[in-house]
Amino acid sequence: MNYKNHIRWPHIDIPSSYGLDYDGYLSTLVYDGAHKRYGRDLSSDCIGRIELELNYIKRFCCAQYFIILSDIVKYARENEIWIGAGRGRTVSSIICYCLFIDDIDPIKFGLSSFRVCWKEEDFFPDVDIDVSKAKRNQLFDYIRNKYGELAVYRIKPNTDLFSKVHPCTIMISDEKSIDHIQKEKMFVEDEDREVLVADICKRQLEEKGYLNYDLLEMKHVDLIGDVCKLIENKYGTKIDLANLDITDNNVLALFCEGDTNDIFQFDCSGLEEYLQLLEPSSFSDLVALNSLYRPGLLDWIPDYICRKNGVEDIPDFASANYILESTYGIPIYRDQIILLLNEIGNISYDISNKIYMLLARRKEITQYESLFRDGCLKQGIKDSESEMLWDFVLTYSGFTFDKSHAIAYTYIAFQQAWLKTYYPSEFHEISSAFQTT
Repeated sequence: MNYKNHIRWPHIDIPSSYGLDYDGYLSTLVYDGAHKRYGRDLSSDCIGRIELELNYIKRFCCAQYFIILSDIVKYARENEIWIGAGRGRTVSSIICYCLFIDDIDPIKFGLSSFRVCWKEEDFFPDVDIDVSKAKRNQLFDYIRNKYGELAVYRIKPNTDLFSKVHPCTIMISDEKSIDHIQKEKMFVEDEDREVLVADICKRQLEEKGYLNYDLLEMKHVDLIGDVCKLIENKYGTKIDLANLDITDNNVLALFCEGDTNDIFQFDCSGLEEYLQLLEPSSFSDLVALNSLYRPGLLDWIPDYICRKNGVEDIPDFASANYILESTYGIPIYRDQIILLLNEIGNISYDISNKIYMLLARRKEITQYESLFRDGCLKQGIKDSESEMLWDFVLTYSGFTFDKSHAIAYTYIAFQQAWLKTYYPSEFHEISSAFQTT
């Protein structure tokens, strides 16, 4: 479904010179941000990716979504409401990077646009943001004041598995078009007050054309922000955590030693032991280990360590080495599963993604095996190899992260490890305070 003329946009102020040309205004915002991120001379790769995403946004008539989100994040950054480095598949978006919605450069980290430029017709933008737990309510108030108290609603949590909405989803709409939504005032604990709440699930919101944004509270964002603020107050030093050297051997040494107390997603004894065995020599190793340390993939950590350290041979997949070689023959990321289906099995991107989602929900996909095997056969892939690759799809789907999400969350850990390495007393002062709250 194309959402043109379907989304119930709130009133959005843009410079009068643009009239109602939201696409043009978004393009200006993006290129202004691109010059701040990359300098005046943009590479052809950078421009190509920007234009690809802008054209996709224009096709689906959703420039306003990103204009609104850019404004929300701009307010947060200007008012020391700490924002996370990024979250989810949209970390692959160069537009989100240029709008300062996240801090992960998709070119630097080798992230492809294919995960954000989906081909399906029911596209609806969905960018999640991790926000300061301590100051998220201040951000909510800004949104309510800007768009009107009667146009901004929190979404009532729903415990149903297939329509669950995170309690920090907010809906923004035109006050005139919101009358038929069931709503009420209710006390919301994390805001410590009564707020307007809409009783509707996320899927219904999108079907009815209502904008929604997920602003998820995250205490680790506060920890990073508070340490940086303490350093600035003590030494006058402003830390640029968005551009850390991910090859910094001093920071990698901290991970190799398993000294990861108070480090986001690495603060557990089991993972500390694996770090010492792996002795990560790159940021990619950290991303892989962070992604493998979860149910369904945990048993593959010893194989990853042995293959990385040259103790175990890496399987040779003649057709799929370009997809699997960076992770030693183990499909760790959702992107790899979809590429196996799409490029190796010759299955359309829409169907490949559908297969993945079915497996993630523990649904049967036997009916797609012959489609995959036939696609492999047409590309000259041996039947024995296609069988093994299909087993990969069955084994890993539903447990894997988007690579972009894994990189963003590992980068948050790297930011904390960098602070712990170079400003240990300030890091420990803040992290100790967080443990007592």
